[in-house]
Amino acid sequence: MYPKICNPLSGNVFYALHRKEEITEWYTAAEIQERYGMSLSAIYNLVLKERIPKMKIGCEARYSKWHFDKAKGVAVNEPEYYTIPEAIEKYNMTRDQIYHYVKTYGISKIKVGRIVKISKQELDNLFSPPKI
Repeated sequence: MYPKICNPLSGNVFYALHRKEEITEWYTAAEIQERYGMSLSAIYNLVLKERIPKMKIGCEARYSKWHFDKAKGVAVNEPEYYTIPEAIEKYNMTRDQIYHYVKTYGISKIKVGRIVKISKQELDNLFSPPKI
């Protein structure tokens, strides 16, 4: 599932983070068949099940390369995040202390469903010992 943000233009709370305008790489059905050896019906079912963004150019459908590779389990570069309980355990702090540092130092966070995730790199940089 993708992180959700509010669309300021329509007020829709369930506006997906990855809009079609932001996606730059696309697969055609033939490319997916060649790369993964899938039938057309298997492609359609996976696209429907995983909610992979698609775009039609003329009569040809194209599917988001990043989303399709992620659905197939191919390594995709994603920023790593700590969940709040993971950060609490690693740094031996309370939930309120973690949120204080996130707010005070502007550490980026995302919300996936009910789970809040904090940037692993930014939090590690904040609590790492100073370099002399």
